[in-house]
Amino acid sequence: MRYHQLHQWLAERLPFEIFLPFFRNKKVPIHRYSLWYYLGNVILTCLLIQIVTGVILLFHYQPTPATAYESIRLLILKVRYGWLIRSLHLWGANVMIAALWVHLFSTFFSKAYRRPREFIWLTGCILFIIVMGLGFSGYLLPWSEHSFLATRVGTGIAGQTPLIGHGLKIFLRGGEEIGDATLTRFFALHVAFLPLALIAVAGLHLLLIQLHGLSVPLSFEEKKFSLEKISFFPEFVLRDLAISCWIIGIVVIFAVLFPCEAGKKLDPQLIAPDAAIPAWYFIFMFNILRFMPAKIGSMDGSQLGILFLGAGFLFIFLTPFIERNSKKGKSSPFFTITGIVMVIFILLMTLFSLESDHLIQKIATETIIPVQSEINQAQYILARKQIPGMIVFVASIISLGILLWRKARDLEILRKQGFFLEFRRD
Repeated sequence: MRYHQLHQWLAERLPFEIFLPFFRNKKVPIHRYSLWYYLGNVILTCLLIQIVTGVILLFHYQPTPATAYESIRLLILKVRYGWLIRSLHLWGANVMIAALWVHLFSTFFSKAYRRPREFIWLTGCILFIIVMGLGFSGYLLPWSEHSFLATRVGTGIAGQTPLIGHGLKIFLRGGEEIGDATLTRFFALHVAFLPLALIAVAGLHLLLIQLHGLSVPLSFEEKKFSLEKISFFPEFVLRDLAISCWIIGIVVIFAVLFPCEAGKKLDPQLIAPDAAIPAWYFIFMFNILRFMPAKIGSMDGSQLGILFLGAGFLFIFLTPFIERNSKKGKSSPFFTITGIVMVIFILLMTLFSLESDHLIQKIATETIIPVQSEINQAQYILARKQIPGMIVFVASIISLGILLWRKARDLEILRKQGFFLEFRRD
């Protein structure tokens, strides 16, 4: 009786029941590529991890050059589980960006951008830019030597953009060189402007997906046979929740086994001029510009490299409008082959360079192998003490995910047998 009264009280004030028929009637197609449908939920789960951990970090981080590094040191050494929150934030970002790359190309190859889903594709590309911007803006906030160098390289590359380069560099740095204003601007971008833009565009993206439904790969549409479908609610939602549990477990494993380092404290007077290695998701851009000759004809090599990268993304962005075959229900080998070439090129430029052995060693040193410092040694001791607790938590959340997945499968079987129809008639 109390549940019924509470339900009635909420229904009078929050008309959520008007949305229930939509979600009950919504169907999700099942085929051999259905696994790609869950990537959006992987990204959303990581985004929620970023929001929760980011808000907690805001209570302790102080965005000034004099206090930024020290606030992180105190967070790691003095705040209970502070090191874990920071590591969850780092690894959540890495998993989210990796899933975003896979999601981008999986939708590209399945031709999910075709009519009437052009705006879903466009908003997705804008989300990609925003998330990459979040990764770049957050890199400077620790105010360590590595973050300083990587940001100087990144803003320097932005400064090579034809026509707007100098103004863009000044806007990002707050002056000709990286200093107090740079940290303030990157902090504002990372915690205010870009998150607000992300929420707005992501909301529009999800709304358009709900209105148009999930796309079926063109190869199945060409065969013109009816696909098996499951209900979005609760079967698909339960599967989404199961995958969210597994993703959280994966992020926790990485956060405990490979906690995020604090790096070396920045001293602008002693900083070396050598370029640092950027985050892995920017390495392919970094290497493209490294391999470009200083001059190509009368044009600067760096500017030509930036134009090459811009043309590649513009091609991806405008694909729904320049690719005509999928609109007619036909395959488009040119775009498929082009996409494969782009993926191979990005992977090669990420994995190799002229000094590949040195590069791989440096990446490993700066991301996984602990630097022998007071902060990192203390952090790794704290992390090792939490391994038993991590095992219990991960085992629990993976088991919960398995339970949710099996429950979704059981509901699907009951629905096929007509159980819910009989229940409604009763």
